[in-house]
Amino acid sequence: MDNTSQQKQLKGIHVLWMFIAFFALVFAVNTIFITVALDSKPGLVIEDAYKKGINYNETLEYSRNQPNYKNKITVKNNKFYWQLNDEFGTPIEGAEIKVAFKRLVNDKADIFSSLDALGNGLYVTDLEQLPYKGQWKAQLNATWKNRTFKKNHLFILK
Repeated sequence: MDNTSQQKQLKGIHVLWMFIAFFALVFAVNTIFITVALDSKPGLVIEDAYKKGINYNETLEYSRNQPNYKNKITVKNNKFYWQLNDEFGTPIEGAEIKVAFKRLVNDKADIFSSLDALGNGLYVTDLEQLPYKGQWKAQLNATWKNRTFKKNHLFILK
């Protein structure tokens, strides 16, 4: 027998199926990439960015004029602690503290809460309320004696 007669010939139908399979593979890979991209970073999450940009100088002025409170933030054992002292180092008691935990990659997971006083200027909240592990931004707002102190803190929840 002749070797050439036993070899399969490449026909037009085979080329068509290879062509279809190639583009099906490209389509599948693109679908996976698009899905992962949309699930991980949906895009801009700042509302009213134009107005905030115009008012940025006012934000800077407020930041320069806010009280010079001394503070220390600690995250451990699934708890968020904030030690807050006045300008002289005296613990601040009776402050009303609100916090917004913001997920940097998705604004749909934001949690708004308040911190409870433990005494001696120490305030705490439970981090079990946060739905995801990873990096979070805590936007703290403390009101005490008609003065407001704002603080932002990035942390990683493990």
